[in-house]
Amino acid sequence: MPPAPAWPGHYAQSHQCRDLNQQLGDAGHREGTGLGLAISRKLVRMMGGEIRVESTAGEGSTFWFDLLLPEVELQVETPSVARPPWTGVHDAIQVLVVDDRAENRAVLRDMLEPLGLTVREAVGGAAALEAIREGWPELILTDLMMPDLDGFDVLRRLRGQPGGEEAVIVAVSASAFPETRQRAHDAGFDGFIPKPVRMDELFDLLATKLNPEWLVADPPREAPGASPTEAPLLAPPQADLEALYGLAQVGDVVGIEERLEQLRREGGYEAFTRRVATLADGFEIQALQTFLSQWHEPNRDDQPEILT
Repeated sequence: MPPAPAWPGHYAQSHQCRDLNQQLGDAGHREGTGLGLAISRKLVRMMGGEIRVESTAGEGSTFWFDLLLPEVELQVETPSVARPPWTGVHDAIQVLVVDDRAENRAVLRDMLEPLGLTVREAVGGAAALEAIREGWPELILTDLMMPDLDGFDVLRRLRGQPGGEEAVIVAVSASAFPETRQRAHDAGFDGFIPKPVRMDELFDLLATKLNPEWLVADPPREAPGASPTEAPLLAPPQADLEALYGLAQVGDVVGIEERLEQLRREGGYEAFTRRVATLADGFEIQALQTFLSQWHEPNRDDQPEILT
């Protein structure tokens, strides 16, 4: 099919390269059942496009689509979330974070460690069982979808060990459907937190399940509106922020990853790039747009600054 003629408006192109080991039966990490491609094709066709594919045996496939879209002016409002005035916990609390993906563990670590909590990490379900031999933490946060043992298997095996019945074990999952929550509840999890993890939900969990003694301080004067409970993020220069913001508006995940790779090579923005990469990898486009929009200020100087 010849390329469509161009006319005024934005021309958006998205592509994704990945191995075809997506169907069930893959001996490695199962990424899904393949429904995403069928859903994507339907969505693209509804917008007047067509998904195309080129495959090379033994290497993988490239999927792409072209869309001709009208230029629009998007107004994004950042929701205002009230944060409690806590700066940390007085008690010595250990948290075991169980997830096979390093970026997901890093997000929780960056949220918990500034509060004074000790974070231990387990790369998957089997590693979680090994970690328990060093002692039970006060809280276990485990992903549900992992390649070796899923979160339900981890829960069942931990409950069967001495001390497991009293352990506080919470499911963390990107699947926030009611049936997933109900299944986690029926299995015996002590709570459920959807991804991307929000700070207020994490606070509610700590308060209700652990009831720690909180440290309270006045909000910092030098950063009005900033959250004293979140780990500080060093934002990149304005040009990078604007580029990421624009890519998020069109959902260009590949372009976002390429921009993040440039920032990683420059160094100094580790927490920021981890947070953006987690949202982009999970295709949480709306959450990513909201996250970046809080720094989308045309009059801001092109200099790094500490943001919280």
